[in-house]
Amino acid sequence: MKRLLRRQYRTVFSYRSLALLLLALSCLAFTSGASARRNRSNQQQSTNANNNDETDYYKILGVKRTAKPKEIKKQYHKLALQHHPDKVPAAEKPQAEQQFVKISTAYAVLSDDEKRSVYDKYGVRGLEALERGVNPEEAGFGASNGGNGFPNGGFGGGQQQQFHFGTGGPGGANFDAFRMFEEMFGSAGGAGGFGAGGFPGGNGGGFGRPQQQSPPPDLFPKNHETISKLGSPKYPNASSKYLWFVMFYLNDRASAAVKEQLELLAQKTAGTFKVGAMDCRKSDVEARYCAKLGVDDLPAFGFVVNGKTILFEDANRIPSAKSMHEFAMSNMPRELIVNVNHVSQMQERLLIAVTKQASGKRRKQSRIHGSVLLLTDKYETSALYYSIAYKYRTSFLFGESRAGNLGLAKELGVKKYPLLVAFVPRGRGTERYSDEWDLVKYAGELNANAIGKWLDKVVTTVETKQRAEYGL
Repeated sequence: MKRLLRRQYRTVFSYRSLALLLLALSCLAFTSGASARRNRSNQQQSTNANNNDETDYYKILGVKRTAKPKEIKKQYHKLALQHHPDKVPAAEKPQAEQQFVKISTAYAVLSDDEKRSVYDKYGVRGLEALERGVNPEEAGFGASNGGNGFPNGGFGGGQQQQFHFGTGGPGGANFDAFRMFEEMFGSAGGAGGFGAGGFPGGNGGGFGRPQQQSPPPDLFPKNHETISKLGSPKYPNASSKYLWFVMFYLNDRASAAVKEQLELLAQKTAGTFKVGAMDCRKSDVEARYCAKLGVDDLPAFGFVVNGKTILFEDANRIPSAKSMHEFAMSNMPRELIVNVNHVSQMQERLLIAVTKQASGKRRKQSRIHGSVLLLTDKYETSALYYSIAYKYRTSFLFGESRAGNLGLAKELGVKKYPLLVAFVPRGRGTERYSDEWDLVKYAGELNANAIGKWLDKVVTTVETKQRAEYGL
């Protein structure tokens, strides 16, 4: 009995000890958390006190402290264009220059991961300490008598870029707000501004800018072998014959890094959709046109269908030819090609549909001459067929029978896949199909040029016989 009581007493004591231990740990965690919160609050207050409106870089750019790099760059571009001295009347240039430099300084800090981290923790004085190669924390936010030097003259190692973040704006020899802007958004146009025409009021007043060097050769000149040079006057619209994959670029290193992949895309897709390039900083007109399309961060990419530009949202700044091709294929005009799996569907979706479009009040306006059907043993629609359907969308309705449909193969006498056949009104084809329709079977090479010539001939034959029939 005494042994049992002693055992129970030890058990109760053990539970009490455990409970007291857990209580002590909870108190310690709470105290540590509160201390950490106070430290973060004090650090934030210290950083805020260290910065004012002149050096509150988030406020200058009008972005949140959680803003992503793309958002920061977009806002910098917008504000830098707005306040660039070459864009304002002469009387406003000094004030515009001051604001432009502030905006550029803010971007120079917030676009650099290391500088942004130091700025967020220690403010502008921490950046000054970083510039001197001193640990900002040990330097007391950049105090002249605090801190120890780090190896290689920098915080965290490595040679530091020399910036001076004083209240009067950047004055370091290696920082030039105008050069940074021109390197990012275009170096064309020396004294007058940004390329042909420049901004109104530009007189080439120096603002401390360096002598302009000759602009580098255009990445995509007009005589490029595989990529078409585009501009606002010739940009694809709703009446364009071709589908387009377009790169919006700036003549800089970032765009040059994509050039090889774009050329590979153009090479691999030759004869299907077109590949073009548009310099968005060539002139004011081009810059505004790109902005109208929603292009703000260069290089950018888009696929143009019916005059609408669908932008390629890819996290990779240097997309591969494969990813660009996949993007183009995902935005093909699928509505132009109907799926045909049975003879009845062929009748309804291709033949009766043509008759409806060419009848009644729409007869005179209709340019639809017939329909085209592709019979194939493949399972996916090719870029070639999409491109053909798009080019001739006002002349034919298009259908496709995939995966080797036996019923349709027997109906149309398919001996070998693929078979491309056009249905035209009776008396205008080479082979009779029904009382209302003739057939014209294609027997040439499977490329866009050859198929295009065949369809052009079909259209000419139909129109010629139509005119003769109606005495026109």
